[in-house]
Amino acid sequence: MTENKRYLIEFAVNESDSISRYVEGDNLSLESVTNWAKKLEQDEGCFLSFTIKEESSAP
Repeated sequence: MTENKRYLIEFAVNESDSISRYVEGDNLSLESVTNWAKKLEQDEGCFLSFTIKEESSAP
């Protein structure tokens, strides 16, 4: 049985601005989302940091 997970990722662009994105999928793990966010942060080179919050998914 698969479980649908949803995470909110917030990337800080500077001290007062950020970009938020939702990531959702079956059997998605915090580790896989963190790894993806780290890679995006390295590739883009314009984010200061990021935070990830697990959201409740709709039934």
